[in-house]
Amino acid sequence: MRALEAVEAVRDPRGYIRIRAAECDSIIDRSNHSEYARVFLDLTVYALDAGTARAVFDDLTLTVRSLSDTPPRSEIVTRQRAARVFQEVNWSADGLPENCLSYSDILRLELSRGAPSQTSTPASFASSERQSVEDYVRAIAENGLAPIGPVNTHSRITQSSRRTRDMRVEIRPESSDAHFTRRQIGAFLSELEANSTLARITRIEIQRVPHLPLWDQENGWTFEAILTLRAAAF
Repeated sequence: MRALEAVEAVRDPRGYIRIRAAECDSIIDRSNHSEYARVFLDLTVYALDAGTARAVFDDLTLTVRSLSDTPPRSEIVTRQRAARVFQEVNWSADGLPENCLSYSDILRLELSRGAPSQTSTPASFASSERQSVEDYVRAIAENGLAPIGPVNTHSRITQSSRRTRDMRVEIRPESSDAHFTRRQIGAFLSELEANSTLARITRIEIQRVPHLPLWDQENGWTFEAILTLRAAAF
């Protein structure tokens, strides 16, 4: 969220930025028992000449990477914030004039992980032994406030440290042909976190579905994600 918000906040009038894909992973550094987010933004910058396009990308990289120097902070991923970042942020270089040249590259950065909010509502699956975490994910996907339809899930337990273990649930659309708006994806993922004090998204990849007609580009995105729950290891 912070990386995409930063890209929007520092847009350079010399160029137009297209966000082609976004990927984020939570990484555990066992050497110092810390956790951070590794972010990859696949960007194309358009400008009147190739040199300016490259300069805009380089300046953007320096500015956004300054985020990595900020200390951890409490963050709330609300549905409203997700909707703004995934839908209202200009991912598509709107207003691009003709005869522009482009420069494409991956913006890579590492961010301190935001501290979880203490205002989330209790997890519905935590109060029922019958409902598994995967059932919870599928229920939100098919019957939540912003349903996206059937999803495939696969869970596994990993030892994150000597004292904790993680349940990681991989999530992807059931149909390989499924495609969504960014708003739908953001609303679904934020609802998974909003309904639980235990669950958080620790990996997300959003990219365009290839070979869609131009008239359906707004609805032309797909995703993969991992939902993680952490518990004490006994």
